[in-house]
Amino acid sequence: ILAFERPVEVGDSVQVGALAGRVRYIGLRSSILQTPAGAEVILPNADLISNEVINWSLSDSICRVELPVSVGQDTEPRRLLEMMTDVARGQAEVLTSPPPSAQFRGFGDHSLDCVLYFWVPTFDDSSRLRSEVGLAVHDALKQAGIEMSTPQFDLRLKSVTPAAGQVLGKPPSEPGAR
Repeated sequence: ILAFERPVEVGDSVQVGALAGRVRYIGLRSSILQTPAGAEVILPNADLISNEVINWSLSDSICRVELPVSVGQDTEPRRLLEMMTDVARGQAEVLTSPPPSAQFRGFGDHSLDCVLYFWVPTFDDSSRLRSEVGLAVHDALKQAGIEMSTPQFDLRLKSVTPAAGQVLGKPPSEPGAR
């Protein structure tokens, strides 16, 4: 099936389950997949035929990248979406067609959650460009005075020792209570 239908060819960037890499060799019984870390994985051809295989380069090499961004709830969301999209447009290697876009995903516990979508020339470029665009978005947010969301927790104390109560500014509890 691999030889005649050619759903996967040498040089393709593929993902089989959690395994991703470039096809280096296709044999009669197995194929070799080189991971981004440089490992060569011997993969039975049955896995390439019977399992779901994502071929990132079968008919087109471009790849969409998602960059989630969470900011404080006091941020104006439309301004944020426009800013993120402008940052992606300003990156030389980000494709202009399809154009970058940003969407509001929802309200987090202490955040506004958005995602930036942009396209890159190849799957192999996606990790590097995700990092570069992420850093550029961070810099733009910082320059605009927009704070990234940080988890916030409430701490409730049922009882404290008198010494701890003094440090916390709490009057001492009843005698014998802890």
